[in-house]
Formats: sequence, structure tokens, C-alpha cells
Amino acid sequence: MSIKYLKGDLLTQITTYPSYILHSCNCQGSWGGGFAYQLSKRYPQATKIYQDHCRSFKGKDLVGKSTVIPSDDGKFQIICLFTSYGSGGTHDDPDTIVNNTRSALKDLRGKVPQGALISMPLINSGIFMVPWADTEDVLKMYEDLWSFDVYVL
Repeated sequence: MSIKYLKGDLLTQITTYPSYILHSCNCQGSWGGGFAYQLSKRYPQATKIYQDHCRSFKGKDLVGKSTVIPSDDGKFQIICLFTSYGSGGTHDDPDTIVNNTRSALKDLRGKVPQGALISMPLINSGIFMVPWADTEDVLKMYEDLWSFDVYVL
């Protein structure tokens, strides 16, 4: 398995189904910025499932966890890694987000089959302001389980 970098828009590049698209998100039920915002505009039913999932947890119980949600068209599964409790200006600090990413990927085991190809943007590096190299180091810990296609615009 591997981490491969591809240039292009992740949401228009996926051609193999079923597929998995992974992104990092907050626990507040808000896909209001970055890649999550693009998902919310294209997949309102998936957004509602995400929001309901967030509401079903109390406090910070969701941080460091993961969930897998079907896209509205059923062509792929959206993997949500809950890497920060807060969103926007209230997000967790980078070290906490990296640790939460590690925990969320551990939680993902058993939810996504071994050997699956998981596509993603540069998670955590946008609104959450985590240096990509820190997140990449965590992904490398899971190369024995999955392959990762990382899309860069």
C-alpha cells in the first residue's frame, strides 16, 4: 500500500466505484468550510447524516472517532475523521489534531476493508492549520491497511 499524490479536484476525479473519500471534520455538525463545504453543497443527505451523528454524542466524546457515510448518489462512502472538537476559529491546536487523527484512523479499522483505496484532500492542513508533514506521518502508520490517494489542487 502507499501514499500517492495526484493533481486535480478530488470530487471530479474519482472514477472507480465503490470508493472512499476521507476528510477531517469537527464535532459540531458543521461542514461550513474547505473540502467539507464542497461535500455539503453536493451531498445534502450525507450532510444531514453527519449532523445527526454529531448530535448523538455529548461533549467531546466524538473527538478521535470516525464514521462512514454513503454519498447521496451511492457511488462512494464519505469517511469523516473527527480530528477537532471545534471548527473555524475555535478548532483544536495542531498537536491535538494530529493525535486525534491517529485515534480516528485507529477507530476506522474494521469500518473500511483492508486493501481499500482511500482518496482525500490534504486533510487537516486547511482550516485546521496543521502542517501536512505531520498528518502524512500519521497516514504512513496505516499504509499496511490502506492505500491513500492525496489530491492537491
